[in-house]
Amino acid sequence: MYTDSHNNSSIPFAIMEAISPEKDTIKVLITEKPDEYDPIEQGVDQIILGETDTWGDIIFFYDYSNWIEGEWSLTFTASDMFGNTSTNPYTTYLNVTKPKIDHVFMNQETNTFAVIVDHSKDIEFIKMEAVDSNGDTNKILVTESPKYDVTQQGVDQIISGDFTDNHIIFTYNYSNWAKGDWTLSFTATDKLGHTSNSPLSTQLKITSLTQAEIKNLNIKVFPNPAKDVVNITYNTPTDEKVSVILTNTLGEEITSVQGDLEKASIDVADIKAGLYFTSIVVNGAIISTQKVIIE
Repeated sequence: MYTDSHNNSSIPFAIMEAISPEKDTIKVLITEKPDEYDPIEQGVDQIILGETDTWGDIIFFYDYSNWIEGEWSLTFTASDMFGNTSTNPYTTYLNVTKPKIDHVFMNQETNTFAVIVDHSKDIEFIKMEAVDSNGDTNKILVTESPKYDVTQQGVDQIISGDFTDNHIIFTYNYSNWAKGDWTLSFTATDKLGHTSNSPLSTQLKITSLTQAEIKNLNIKVFPNPAKDVVNITYNTPTDEKVSVILTNTLGEEITSVQGDLEKASIDVADIKAGLYFTSIVVNGAIISTQKVIIE
């Protein structure tokens, strides 16, 4: 949506030239009579409807939700009914922002996903596309207000999520998914209709452990907050390999350790204070991710 003012009711059209951060150009002609103009003859990409209000200003709405992120230069010129074009174009700037997903945490113990995204309260919905090694696909839309239609959104299911702070938390039961490796791609769309420039992709390895076995792991992380050492205890079957990964809020791995059949310990004495996540990995699959505060 954009508004342009030209205090002259005799102007048949105005042209907006938008230059992207990558120097690509979009030209739009705005007029009250769009059927009377041809985009090729006018040298524009699109012709849209504009209306003149009681003050002689031209008001129009333009959807720029597909524009790339960054600062755009907008230059406006006007032509009157005699073909005269304004000699002093008006230039302004528009900073286009898109929602950005920083990281996704998964917990197979509870079938819970935590999506880390800036300004989650400005997000209208996120989409998760899951693809397995055979190309089978599951598409899910997560929103606080399940008012959407699965057909219109091109998804298989719509579920509710908790949009709080910089987290979007939702529970999705994927127990019927095939065992093995899945690629999960996440995009976010804000309340203005702007969608992430590129999806954030991560891997989910669905373990051969049953949900009952996962729950029986009885994972505990302590002390929390921690100053010197973080201890992780669990109960695993005798043939399972266990490791623990410590990541920051951006999903960057800080350190990892191999555990034995009952416990693992991470030395955090030299790690910067803040919020971190411990992920318990069993046979290559992340089973549980839990928050830990390092002081």
